[in-house]
Amino acid sequence: MYLPYGVSDDGQLIYIESIGRGKTTLRCPYCNMPLIARKGERLAPHFAHDGKTCREVKRSGETVALPVYDSFRLHLSGKAWDALRRFHDESDDGDCYWLEDYGLVKSFITPYGNKRYNLTHKGKIPFGDLSLNLFNQFQEPLIRERYETLERVAWLALGQESEATKLIDLKLFRAQMRRILEATLYFVEVRTGEGVLHKIGVTTRPLEQRIAEIRHDLDPYFGTVEILSLGTWMHRGNVELYFKHRYRRFQRVIGRLTEYFAFDDIKRVLSDLRRMKAKELTDIEREVLNGEASSVERRILQPDEMLSPEAWYALCHLTKENLDRRYGIWHELHNFTWKGQHRSLIEPIPGTSSYLPRRSAFGEVYHAAFAAVYKRCSIEVEAPA
Repeated sequence: MYLPYGVSDDGQLIYIESIGRGKTTLRCPYCNMPLIARKGERLAPHFAHDGKTCREVKRSGETVALPVYDSFRLHLSGKAWDALRRFHDESDDGDCYWLEDYGLVKSFITPYGNKRYNLTHKGKIPFGDLSLNLFNQFQEPLIRERYETLERVAWLALGQESEATKLIDLKLFRAQMRRILEATLYFVEVRTGEGVLHKIGVTTRPLEQRIAEIRHDLDPYFGTVEILSLGTWMHRGNVELYFKHRYRRFQRVIGRLTEYFAFDDIKRVLSDLRRMKAKELTDIEREVLNGEASSVERRILQPDEMLSPEAWYALCHLTKENLDRRYGIWHELHNFTWKGQHRSLIEPIPGTSSYLPRRSAFGEVYHAAFAAVYKRCSIEVEAPA
């Protein structure tokens, strides 16, 4: 996988776009090796190890990448892409019967009883045919789903060899979420002596500061320019790259500047932008935006993951008498469910009956990890009345 973040000397995650290319003082969040910033023409900017790449970064797939953020081919196989392109460009629906299984097309029956196909929202993305508002509606559930998966995997790795790796995966994903949530999308009109251009971009600073920088960037090419803001959208840093993909045929490259466009119908573009619904932050997104630690790091238990006071006391002081103190304690500890999986907290001492138990490996982990949680909840390690 591509590594988008390095760790600074003070432990902060630094995004690849925040520094120049070449050797850095940053280190790999997984193995602590020095990193090099790779910023070539062919591959997306990323960090590489200054030496042997660790196995965590060698993992295939998009473990920590935001879904449908900077790659709009949807990682389709060559066969699927060719079939989808033929349907889109040539109305060739010969392969649609299996493209439907990928969620790229959907079938319908015409009034004459014929079976035909339309592109789904997913199928429209590779061609930039999906509106910005519908793109948000498609991408946001995928981000939530990926986050929930990474969080669950991190919880399930508690006490295992992979715990540190899974927690770093979650941290890197949260860092990417924060980067798009704290950004404001802006769209400006640039009037030059050679005509009117438009620019899309994101900023975390007041727009006036960004406009001053734009004016400075354009000065070598056009001299004096007039810049007018046409709209801003908070927490919509996820849209910038899809906008460039959607309107790529109107792109006007100016030297090294790639965010400029020469539109023949600006009203259509403005309508597309202004139809985007205001971003409503979820509780998780607010936590991420505020820089708070994840629930895994804060050791936050859900109500159904908390033991009764009697069971917690028995887990802390495993004796036959404590297990027999209340009917059901043994059952509660033995049949404990953790993130949807059965994880017994106790097990028989080898060579004895089940009435002489000890904490299981997971029981030891649970006891050590959440003792502070039970203390905060005023569940003391004392014999209940």
